[in-house]
Amino acid sequence: MKTGFLLFLCLVCAPLWGFAQQDGSAGNYDTTEIQRFFVPDYDQIGKVIRDKKSPYYYPKLVKKLANADTTMTIEDLHYLYYGYVLQDDYDPYINLDEENRAHSILNKDYVSVKNAQKALKLLNKAIKKSPTHVRLYFYRYVANTIVYGENSKQAQDDLFRYIALISAIAASGDGMDFETAFHVAIVSHSYSLMSCYGLRSLQQSLQSSDDQMFDVFKLDVNDEGIESLYVNVTPCLNYLSKQFGD
Repeated sequence: MKTGFLLFLCLVCAPLWGFAQQDGSAGNYDTTEIQRFFVPDYDQIGKVIRDKKSPYYYPKLVKKLANADTTMTIEDLHYLYYGYVLQDDYDPYINLDEENRAHSILNKDYVSVKNAQKALKLLNKAIKKSPTHVRLYFYRYVANTIVYGENSKQAQDDLFRYIALISAIAASGDGMDFETAFHVAIVSHSYSLMSCYGLRSLQQSLQSSDDQMFDVFKLDVNDEGIESLYVNVTPCLNYLSKQFGD
């Protein structure tokens, strides 16, 4: 069955290492057994998101997120988030001037409405360039809260978008070892995920296993007693290899 967003939101807000098992019936997932996680298969994702007749055609998914469409399923989010890896403008180390300037405005003890409006204009431009960059929606949520109020449609829509993209990452694994590592399309999203769950990294190391690359984070003391978090960053490293012609 498809998992509705509201149901999955309940799952993702639970401890990240305690996900209920998901039925993998979307696309070409094997339906003969229950699958615990939505692990990205980029060959399969590429076929689905390029098919104009597919419900997961990439421009359709981008539009759904832009519209804060609460009918989005975890399958929608999976193809949207990991489909970015296959876009011509893919950049796992994305560094947007608009994002940096907006963060500089918002990262203060007091932010006036006028300055928050300036940040909003910058973030709107940044999101057009990178619609699956998680952090942008959190920053815009903050700015919208200052300008329009926490319960405004603008703020709540961005909170939805932020949680939606975090949900896509959280559904890919539990982060407990190499085999069940989380998968990220953008390197900084590891930190967005940890921030969402109140985890703090003390040390990071790059490790490999079965031709895959992982960021392994040694964590500060936390309520769940988790010592390390594993994140698959293989697409990010492949991007670097292509850039340098290796």
